[in-house]
Amino acid sequence: MGVTSFDAYRVGDILGPGIAIFSPQQVATTQVAGVDWVMGPGQGGVSMRLRTHQMKDPTARWWLLPSGSPHPDTIKLVKDGRTHASWEPVQNMLLTNYRADLFQVIGWQIVP
Repeated sequence: MGVTSFDAYRVGDILGPGIAIFSPQQVATTQVAGVDWVMGPGQGGVSMRLRTHQMKDPTARWWLLPSGSPHPDTIKLVKDGRTHASWEPVQNMLLTNYRADLFQVIGWQIVP
């Protein structure tokens, strides 16, 4: 298991951070023999923020993933901007495995 090296935030709802819910624009994928693969590294991944901001949706909640949170070695949290980070695969991987690995990230805390 790896561990995160900085605090990061994700918008979710009261049930969780929605880590495995993402748009096709966030994650670079390709099909091989009819099977979806996530491309990596350096091609983006599920979005995270490095700070919170005001949201208009009253049902949305910020979730914090503190520095030192464990995650599978097959994905890594990479800063890719001043206020943005992404969960990137360390190598090409099956989309189903990528989603499963995102669910294994431990340490989420709802921001009051």
